[in-house]
Amino acid sequence: MDTRTIFMKVIPVALFVALLLSVLTGCSAIPEDTEANLAASAARREAERRFGWKQSRVEYVTLEGDRWKVMIWKVPETPGGFAVFEVSKDGKVLGCQPGA
Repeated sequence: MDTRTIFMKVIPVALFVALLLSVLTGCSAIPEDTEANLAASAARREAERRFGWKQSRVEYVTLEGDRWKVMIWKVPETPGGFAVFEVSKDGKVLGCQPGA
C-alpha cells in the first residue's frame, strides 16, 4: 500500500473523529464552572427526591446574584414536567418552582 492510499483512508476517519469530538464537547447546557456543576447536580438530586424523576436533563444553569437558577426537565419530557430550583453557591437547594 502506498502513502497516497493510506493518506486517503486516514484523512476521512480523522475528520470524522474531530467533528464528533467538537460536537460532543460543545453541546452542554451546564457551564464548565465547578459551582455550576455542583448546583446542577444538587437540583437533579432534589428533582429525584421530590418528584421521583429517575431521568432528567438540565435545561440551563445561571447565576443570579449569589444563587444559581437551575431548570430541570423530566425525561421523557411531558407538559409541565420541569422545575426551576434555586441553589446556593455551596450546593444547598433553597427553593423549587415546579412547572405548570
